[in-house]
This record gives sequence, structure tokens and C-alpha cells, in this order.
Amino acid sequence: MRISVSFIATDMKGKVRPGKRYDTTMTLKKEAAETAFRTGVRVISQIELPKGKYQLRIAAGGHARAGSLVYDLDVPDFSEGLQISGVSLTTATATALSTFRATDPLGKALPGPPVAMRDFAREDTIAIYAEAYDRTRGAKLPLITADLRTAGGDVIGKLLQQKQSSTLHADAAGIGLSALLPLGGGQPGIYVIHVEARSENGSVVQRNVPIRVW
Repeated sequence: MRISVSFIATDMKGKVRPGKRYDTTMTLKKEAAETAFRTGVRVISQIELPKGKYQLRIAAGGHARAGSLVYDLDVPDFSEGLQISGVSLTTATATALSTFRATDPLGKALPGPPVAMRDFAREDTIAIYAEAYDRTRGAKLPLITADLRTAGGDVIGKLLQQKQSSTLHADAAGIGLSALLPLGGGQPGIYVIHVEARSENGSVVQRNVPIRVW
């Protein structure tokens, strides 16, 4: 199965940041190939950008179909104060989709490949990973936690098996958090995975990831 993926980033001044292009052939068994033609292929890569706002332009295609999209991206300034990363998600069923790892930025932080979708079956289990940093002079590592909330913001419960660790790049000012959310056949609906980092002086930063359970 032949696939091509390319992407570039353009900043607010119109400057194009160097992107990447991948042309590869994936060798798949018959059943996996049939699934790939029906549902697509996941490609994992990365791009390093300085703080600022960008438009990420992505194009992908194969023998049967091709397409492109534009995604608005905001890269925060992680050099000062208390900051929190984006939240990466995977699920127990993520490996059902064929994956090409051009690079592997998350390493073993997640038990499976990260997923872009935010719709999940009631029987699935979600795993998350996020990082927090506090570069305030003399500050201790922040406390980072995760819970599940309703669309209205009411706390349902904390995510399970919350484990704090060193960041992926062993940043002395940062801490990583991994946790599990077994959906366990819960009620369908819209929910929010809430990840929060708190410094010793009481400052708080947070990320909210809306999900839909069906």
C-alpha cells in the first residue's frame, strides 16, 4: 500500500517553516489492507516550531484517494511561569488502524498510538498523557491531575491509575502525567477530560478535551 504525506507550517507573517514529506509503501496482510482501504491509515510525525500562531497545511494520498486540510495551531511560550502541554489520547482499540510511525515523539508515554478522533465506544478504555512545567524561579514541580466532567463542568470522578513521571525530554522543571479512563459501558453523551496543573503558589492552568461516548 503506497501512501504520501507532506506538511508545512506558515506563521502570521506568511513565513513558511520547513516541513516534511513522506513517501512509503506499507506491507499489510489481506485483512489489514482491506481495513486500511476502508478506514484509512494513521501517520505519526512531528514538527518543531517556536512560540506563535501558525497554519499547518497537510496533504495526504494514496492510489485510491487524496485530500488536504488546514489546521490553526497556537504554540505557547513554555519558557516562563506555569504551563501545560496539550493532552494526547489513545484507546484500547487504536491498534486496529494501521499506523506508519515516521517519527515517534511520544515514545512509550502512551500504551498505543495517539488518536485524533474524539468519539469513543462505550466499551473502550482511553489512556491520556500530558506534561506541566513551572519555570518560576525556585519553584517546585507542579501538581498535575486529571478528572472526567460533564459538558456542564460537573466532576464525575478522577481518572484511574494516575502516574507522574519525568517529561519525555527529561526537563527538570516539568512533570508528566499518564492516566486511564475505562468507559465501562457508561451512558452515551458528551463529556470533558479535564487536566489541571497547580503550582505551589496557587496558580492554575488547565486543558479540556471534549469527548463523545456512543
